[in-house]
Amino acid sequence: MKETILQTRYPDAESSQTIGLLRWVLIALVVVIHTNLVADSRAANPAYTEFYRWFGNVVWLANPLFYLISGYLFVASRDGFGWKVFAGKCRGRLKTWLIPYLLWNTIFLLFYGVVGLLYPS
Repeated sequence: MKETILQTRYPDAESSQTIGLLRWVLIALVVVIHTNLVADSRAANPAYTEFYRWFGNVVWLANPLFYLISGYLFVASRDGFGWKVFAGKCRGRLKTWLIPYLLWNTIFLLFYGVVGLLYPS
């Protein structure tokens, strides 16, 4: 039987190293976005305007690429991918994402309410 990309065993060493390296590059690009380096450099060096315009567009690809990697890792599975695997992964995400989200929001709202009662404005 011919293997498809969703039936291959993951993570193999090469894919893991490639994704790891890409993650570091994307993290650096996100840092560049948040430092506003491209906008500051464009104003300081008008001779490099074209390079900074190109680089400024490239750094904004970091966030969508993180989503692309996350989607790939979500569907990549040692057992192939089907509705049972998908449902199991979604149940796992509910436990690891939704419960902490609700817990911390509840704690914050209680804290906010207590502070509001102690120090009314």
